[in-house]
Amino acid sequence: MTGNNPAKQYLKAVRTLLPMQRRDKRHVMDQLTMYVEEHLYAHPNAEYSDLEKQFGTPQEVSAMYVDSQSTAELTQALNFRQRAWKLMLSTAAALVLLFALVAGYVIWHVQNASEGYVVITIPQGNQSVLDADAPPPDLNEILANAGTQPTKEGSAISYAQT
Repeated sequence: MTGNNPAKQYLKAVRTLLPMQRRDKRHVMDQLTMYVEEHLYAHPNAEYSDLEKQFGTPQEVSAMYVDSQSTAELTQALNFRQRAWKLMLSTAAALVLLFALVAGYVIWHVQNASEGYVVITIPQGNQSVLDADAPPPDLNEILANAGTQPTKEGSAISYAQT
């Protein structure tokens, strides 16, 4: 059956319509593939329509299978599909929630990191601040400058009240 595109199309169409679990579907598809290969051996130029005439449309093949199954088997197959969809959707929702939480944390962290910084400028020519023996800057003076904007006057940066 290698290289026979109509046969591959037909088998794929039947496979997508069969409402069963993978293991059971493989068994049915192996049998149908064997019948299709036998038909193609006897009729090497068979087209898709010839396969439908011989075996029925993919919908008919699927319906014949459904008719031959018990209600319990069909219910089990449908429940499996529902559980698979629910699992996939809940996993996707969990991933979206995780992404939103991480993005929110990063945004919150970036916003908080940009607030509350203090800029200390040293005017040119005032070397006493750089001396090792000089006292540390006054914290009250630094905090008093909070809410001011730096302006450039000459070569030194000073603060102007906003």
